[in-house]
Amino acid sequence: MKWSDHHKPIIGYVKPLYGFYKPDEASLPKPKAFLNKGYRNLAYIIHSYLTRTEQTVIKTDGASKTYRWWRGVGEGSEYWRGLGLPPFNIGFGGSSAPHDVTRYQLISPYFDTAPAFHYLVEETDRTIVRIYSRYAAGIGFEIGEAGLYYFGWGTGRYLLARAIVSPAISRSPATVYEDGWDLIFPAGWTRWFVRVFFAAYDGGSTTNVGEAVRRTDGTTIVIRNHADHAFRGEADVVIGRDNTPPTPEDFRVRNPIASLSSQAQSVEIDTTFQECRVVRTGTYTPSTTETLGEVGLTTRGIGTDGATHTYLVARAVFDPPITLEAGVTYTIGIALRLG
Repeated sequence: MKWSDHHKPIIGYVKPLYGFYKPDEASLPKPKAFLNKGYRNLAYIIHSYLTRTEQTVIKTDGASKTYRWWRGVGEGSEYWRGLGLPPFNIGFGGSSAPHDVTRYQLISPYFDTAPAFHYLVEETDRTIVRIYSRYAAGIGFEIGEAGLYYFGWGTGRYLLARAIVSPAISRSPATVYEDGWDLIFPAGWTRWFVRVFFAAYDGGSTTNVGEAVRRTDGTTIVIRNHADHAFRGEADVVIGRDNTPPTPEDFRVRNPIASLSSQAQSVEIDTTFQECRVVRTGTYTPSTTETLGEVGLTTRGIGTDGATHTYLVARAVFDPPITLEAGVTYTIGIALRLG
């Protein structure tokens, strides 16, 4: 397929990250599940890690805070945990109004959030961040909305995703409940990225402990857990010819052509489609006619060997492939969507 408008970017859209709030997860064999949407704070946190830059996140009270890729949200000289190490929190509200991904708090929150912990479930076609919370409240309430939060030690709560709960669910006072939340990374997101992203915390061993990752040459190495080592701010968009559907274990574009020139990365908050995206683009001018079948996003991290390694974050394919004409400059990119 020829690209009809050379001035229009060619964007490879990775299958959206999605998730579910799961009330009564532990007590029911097949719990109900309510689809979530990723909100603005989550997009800016991903953007912070991949660009190794400070980004603004918004606390539930509306205050702007700085998310630092190496320590999460911090005040002054104090260091607080990043997203990778819990705390996740789950919160509840009464409104079932439609989504607004620009929000930083539930529409009608009841009270402080319930603490939670997480672990990874790695399947053949997806990687799941499974989150569990056990709590009791001093009052009865009706859940019309649920929120997944990052809890910054000493700084407050930051909404990452929201689910509409319809019909509403009743909660009784002084009763123990066990709820869950699944964040699901489809096949276009590599499990190497998910492993590193959810272990990229401040503290822990910075020399000998980390996450097993296949780098782009196929070798398995260990990327250190410390966030400043896990993400070195050297993201790169690479294009290739193969359009075999992505898998979570992809470690490179399968038939590489080149890395793009003049790259830039940004966050898109789309209020028409209610979707947040992290988009990285660049340019490419082929010297001969080329077939564009895939686009990948890589980043770099420091391993336990002290060396810097490149690993794949995500891969998207074009079906049908796109014919790139010789001598024409194209803008090409990849979009990480938050469902």
